[in-house]
Amino acid sequence: MKIIRTIAALERALAPARRRGRRIILVPTMGALHEG
Repeated sequence: MKIIRTIAALERALAPARRRGRRIILVPTMGALHEG
């Protein structure tokens, strides 16, 4: 698991997937699948 605290860090983390044409989605679990 990665904890990303800034928009800039998020953009850096997603850049490789975006370059490969991957789709990026958010699945808000509200803690239902894991603690936190």
